[in-house]
Amino acid sequence: MNNRLNHWRSIGMMALTLALLAGCRDDFPPAPTNPAPSPLRNIIWSLASYQTTNGAVVNVASHQATITFTAPNSMGGYTGCNQFGGEYSADTATSSMTLRNIFATERWCGENSIEPMYMNTLQNVTSYKLTATTLHLYATNDTVAILNFTLDSVLVPTPPPTGKNGGIFFNQLFHTGSLSSLEPIYNLMGTDDRGLTVRQLDKPMLLSSAPRGGRIAYLANDPAGPMQSLVTIKTDGTDRRVHLTDSIYSIDVASVAISPDGKRVAVATMSKVAVPPFARYELFIFAVDGGLIDQFGIQELGATPVFSPDGNKIAFYGFNNTVEVATIGSGKSDPVATNAYPSKSGTPTKITYGRGGLDWSPDGRSITYVGRGIGSDQDIFIVAASGGSAPVNVTNDAADDFWPTWSPDGTSLAFSSTFVTGIYQLAMAQMNPATGTWSAKQKLSPDRLIAVVLHDLFPQWSPNGKEVLYTSFPQLPEFAQVGTLEVVDVATRTPSIIASGVYKGFWER
Repeated sequence: MNNRLNHWRSIGMMALTLALLAGCRDDFPPAPTNPAPSPLRNIIWSLASYQTTNGAVVNVASHQATITFTAPNSMGGYTGCNQFGGEYSADTATSSMTLRNIFATERWCGENSIEPMYMNTLQNVTSYKLTATTLHLYATNDTVAILNFTLDSVLVPTPPPTGKNGGIFFNQLFHTGSLSSLEPIYNLMGTDDRGLTVRQLDKPMLLSSAPRGGRIAYLANDPAGPMQSLVTIKTDGTDRRVHLTDSIYSIDVASVAISPDGKRVAVATMSKVAVPPFARYELFIFAVDGGLIDQFGIQELGATPVFSPDGNKIAFYGFNNTVEVATIGSGKSDPVATNAYPSKSGTPTKITYGRGGLDWSPDGRSITYVGRGIGSDQDIFIVAASGGSAPVNVTNDAADDFWPTWSPDGTSLAFSSTFVTGIYQLAMAQMNPATGTWSAKQKLSPDRLIAVVLHDLFPQWSPNGKEVLYTSFPQLPEFAQVGTLEVVDVATRTPSIIASGVYKGFWER
């Protein structure tokens, strides 16, 4: 670490010499003496400028560097090139501050980067001063005396109005035809009027599950090589944590889930070293702020885990085409259904991203999954989460149906269906609360089978239950394509486009 800091310091001196040529003198806050008048935590602070030890001020706002402090003692941010994290301690009575255990990604940033200066200065911070709109970090540094931050109104958009829909998170894929180069995740924070602010959270990565509890789980590529990691991050882009790398395990991007409170993350893996009879395929559950909580053997990748609404149980596809339910921490799962159907006649299903969906009802009593229907067709089924009852076939026809997801009120299912045409469209089935029976499926997305062929996959309900988000692909297999992210109004069946060049999107839940 010391060698690396010396390297940053040396490069920082060179960058600083050039920056000082454009510098000017200005009056900045004196050394802090008063308690902080406003909150420090949970705010994204943008680095606007820094002041050198000889008084020159250098404007660096264009680099978009940031820092954020979160409870209880975590901090992190962006250097304009790399993500960093670490710990901090602050005393509001004396305005003293220490940043420690700082780590960062190691992407090459070029000669004009402010990263060497920024990281070197953070290592030497001793105190701070806070106003309603600014943060100043004071350092005992050979070159930089003060880092000056402002509130970032762009990165922290106004929360959606009560009752409106919240964030839409999606992958923007710029390299069509391959997921070997995973592209950024973007966050659209907006309302029903589509007044959206787009910002990038991280790259290169692939979003793997709906954000829950203010946290996202995703698969990240190592810029230096072929390795991938299971990562979680807060929806505001802070508190990035790595939970598993693929040095020993192949990580299944289709089988990542995060608990409703954002405190647990599940992932299916394949061991690169174990061979039968030893467990080769396993489902791991990690605590976001700790280590491994539980693990279960699975038949193959594509377990598609989903946490119960209370976060205490997990359902997944297990051995011999079963749907399994486990109490987390017990190390034991029980089958609740035995007709899960991931393939046709021994060949992989057309929908290759996982086994086609698995979801827990909002009341925690039922699970919907993809099972064997008529002949060799995939149908949507519902089974009691406690087991002991026969599954109910919701879509009992000759079409293939995938990716069922419950509406927030638990009275409807949205899913993808071929409608016997071989083209996937969005569909919906509704339950009669009085009888518990389900209606015949109805089309949600429009017929586009003559002018253009599109496959509508990966439905996700909006938080208010009035719309369904999905990706429309020009052809299959979908994992090698990019599509158009659309949302359809359930009442009018009217779609609208959110973004193009997208693989998969999620509404924050």
